[in-house]
Amino acid sequence: MDTKSMDLGNDKISTIFWKYAIPSIASMLIMAAYFVADGIIVARGVGTTALAAVNLSIPLMMGTNAIILAISLGASIIISIMLAQKKYKEASNIFSVIFVTTIVIAILFTAVGLYFVEDISYAIGATEEIHGMVQTYLSVIMYFIVAFCLQITLSNAIRNDGNPNLALLSTLGGSLLNIPLDVFFVFVLHWGLFGAALATGMSQFIGAAVLFTHFLRKQGHLRFVLPHFSLPIIKRIVHNAIPLFIETVSIAIFFATMNILATKYYGTTGVSAFAIVGAVSMISTMFFVGIGQTNQPLISYNYGHGKHSRIHDIVKYSLKTTTVLSIATAAIVAIFSEQLVGVYVNVSAEPELVSLTIFALRLYSIGYIFTAINIALVKYFQSTEDRRSSLVLASLRAFVLLIPAALIVPKIFGGMGIWLVIPSVEIMIAILSGFIYWRSFSAKDLMDPQTPHFDLDE
Repeated sequence: MDTKSMDLGNDKISTIFWKYAIPSIASMLIMAAYFVADGIIVARGVGTTALAAVNLSIPLMMGTNAIILAISLGASIIISIMLAQKKYKEASNIFSVIFVTTIVIAILFTAVGLYFVEDISYAIGATEEIHGMVQTYLSVIMYFIVAFCLQITLSNAIRNDGNPNLALLSTLGGSLLNIPLDVFFVFVLHWGLFGAALATGMSQFIGAAVLFTHFLRKQGHLRFVLPHFSLPIIKRIVHNAIPLFIETVSIAIFFATMNILATKYYGTTGVSAFAIVGAVSMISTMFFVGIGQTNQPLISYNYGHGKHSRIHDIVKYSLKTTTVLSIATAAIVAIFSEQLVGVYVNVSAEPELVSLTIFALRLYSIGYIFTAINIALVKYFQSTEDRRSSLVLASLRAFVLLIPAALIVPKIFGGMGIWLVIPSVEIMIAILSGFIYWRSFSAKDLMDPQTPHFDLDE
C-alpha cells in the first residue's frame, strides 16, 4: 500500500479509514498477542506464581511508557498538523526534539531502575514469596528501556509521516522474534523469568531497529535535524502530553489498584486470576486502541485544514465500527471464557483459580463496549488539541472516578465487585465524553467551520 498517494482530506472516509486501520489494528493485535504468548509461556513454563510476579511489574513498566507515549503522541499531533500545512522543516525539528528527549529520559529511567530495583520491587507490592522473581524480571527489562522508548516514539512519528505499514512490520518482526526466543529461553535453556524478560527486551530492540529504516531510506517528509529547543514548542508539546500522560498512567494506577484488591480478597490466587483477565482483555483493548490510533492522523490532518464537518464524519464512522466490533468481542469472551482460561492454566490442577478467573473474565468483559467508545472519543479530543476536554476525561478516569470506584464497588458487592470497577468507570466516562463531543459539534460549528490558527510563537 502506498500511503503517500492517499488524500486524507478528500478521499472516501471508509477507504482511508481501513487503509490506516488495518495496519494499525494488526500492529496492536500483534503486540497483544505477544503479551498473551509471553503470559502463557511464563505460566506454563515457570508457573502461575511467576505470572503473578510479571503482573506486579506491569504498572511500573506502564508508568515508564506513559511518559514517553504521552510526549511522543503530543508531538505527533503537532507533526501531523504541520505536515498537512506542508511545514516540513518545522515538523522535522519537532520530531528531532522528541527523539533526543526520548533517549535522555530512557537513560535516566534505566540508571534509576537498576540502582533501586530491590526497593522498587517491594514498593509495587511484591511479597516475600515472589520478591526475587519480580526483581529478576525488572533487572533484565531495565537494560532495554531505551529500545522500548524508541520504538514508541519512532512508531508514532512514522505513522503520521504516511507509513503505517512499517509500524506494523516493526511490531510483527519483534513479536515473531520474541515468541521463539521465549520458548527457547524458558523451555529449552530453563532460564525462567530471566529468559522471558531477555526475550522481551531483544524483541523491542529489533522492533526499534526496523523503524529506523524509514528515515535511512527517506521514505517520508520527516528527517533527523539538529534539534532546536524553544519554549513555545516545548510548551505546546507538554500541553498536548499532559492529558495523554494522565490517560496512560491511569492504566498503571488501575493495574496497581487491582493487584492490591485481588491480593486483599483472594491472595496470590487473585493476582494470578487478574493477570489472566488482564492478558485476555489486552487483546480487545489493543484492538480498540488500534482504531483510536487510526483516527489520530486522519483527524489531525483535517483539523489542520479546518475541515470540521469531515472530522465529524470520521468520528461517526469510527464510533459505528468500534461499537459493533466491541459488542462482538465482549460476546466472544463471555461465551468462550472457559476455553480462554484453559490456555493459561491446567483446568484440573488448579480448579479454584480457573473458577475465579472465568467468573472475573465474564464480569470484566462488560466494560469492553464502553472502553471502545471512550477510546474513539478521547482520541478525537486529543487529535484536535482540545486539551481541556482531554484533561478532564483523563483525570476522571485516573483519579476522580477510578480510585473511589475501586474502594466503593467491592464494599457493596464483596470480592466480585473488584471485577466491576472498570465497567462502572467506563460507563460513566462514556456518558460524559459523549455529552462533551455532542456539544463540541453543535449546529453552529458545522455550519461555520473556522480554520484553526497555529502559531508556535504564541
